[in-house]
Amino acid sequence: MSYEFRILALFVFIAIMLIFDLRNPPDKRFRFKTYWFILSLGGVGALLGMAIDSITSRISIDYFIYGKGLLAGSMLKRDILALGAKAGFSAGVFAGCFLIMANPLKQHVIHLYRFISIPLLISVLLGFLLGAIQYATNIVFLDQVSFLGEDHSRLFATVWLIHIGVYLGALLGLLLVCHRVRTLGINRS
Repeated sequence: MSYEFRILALFVFIAIMLIFDLRNPPDKRFRFKTYWFILSLGGVGALLGMAIDSITSRISIDYFIYGKGLLAGSMLKRDILALGAKAGFSAGVFAGCFLIMANPLKQHVIHLYRFISIPLLISVLLGFLLGAIQYATNIVFLDQVSFLGEDHSRLFATVWLIHIGVYLGALLGLLLVCHRVRTLGINRS
């Protein structure tokens, strides 16, 4: 199943749920705000993914060609941005769903927007911290890309660790925010 088909399925699901929500009295309709929140986090994630992949492709283009299987050529930069957008959108939707589930105040999602900078900042900081450690120490050596030569292998591993750090940082930040949202919501109810 292609990524585009999965995105289409997501939007169809959201549309169907919004139609069901119209059956509720106007003061009980909250799905639009919920789904808008999830999709907006997907959009933020897509932008972050594109920015990170744009930066890391300047560090090691080999990571995207040999590690991600993108084809070298005139469309490579576009393909790198598309890859970042897909990964970031998926991660953002995932984060939005987790925050919605953690929120005990189901009809009030507007307050969740103030928390989204925390996972973003932690992900970027941890990503570039792991990348900097790898670049400075060359602690990780990947035999699979040794054919690239020492310098290119080192940069490949640097970008790999940046991406690992971004995902770990986002997960850590998301867990912290979910705990905070849950704690604040329980105290309000």
